[in-house]
Amino acid sequence: MRNSTDIVTGLLTIGVSALGAWGIVLTGEPSDASVVEPTTFTRAIVTGLFIFGCVQTWMGFRAKRKINYWPSRTVIKKVALTVVLFFCYACLTVGLSNLFKNTGVLWLADNMAFWIATFLFLVTALLVGGRRKPLEIVLVAALVPSVIVFTFSRFFLITLP
Repeated sequence: MRNSTDIVTGLLTIGVSALGAWGIVLTGEPSDASVVEPTTFTRAIVTGLFIFGCVQTWMGFRAKRKINYWPSRTVIKKVALTVVLFFCYACLTVGLSNLFKNTGVLWLADNMAFWIATFLFLVTALLVGGRRKPLEIVLVAALVPSVIVFTFSRFFLITLP
């Protein structure tokens, strides 16, 4: 017997780890002066993903009885739409960041692209997820990026895009 859900999920996880490994290869060689390479954390995550994907695929083939727990078509559509929204969010963050840096206005260049893109992503994702209370949607979408920007700028001293 086989568990097709675990096999597909494991193979997709292996595919994601392969994309991560490809990204590490494209990063290039680190300088000799660095103690820890810039890709050390990424390598650890990619290695963990690969191991997890292999174990999940192997366990899917070893299942004693056939288990099929695919989600409903509606759930699959919502998940796929959320993934597409996330990629649009990443593109919007980068695009706004480049646009704001070219304007030369300092208050726009510091964290505003991240804040605007995160706000729009959260509003859309909450609507796709089934939230219908406008006050709740606006509060969550406004407070989450505000807290993240405040935390990174005040405690870590890191400017987000």
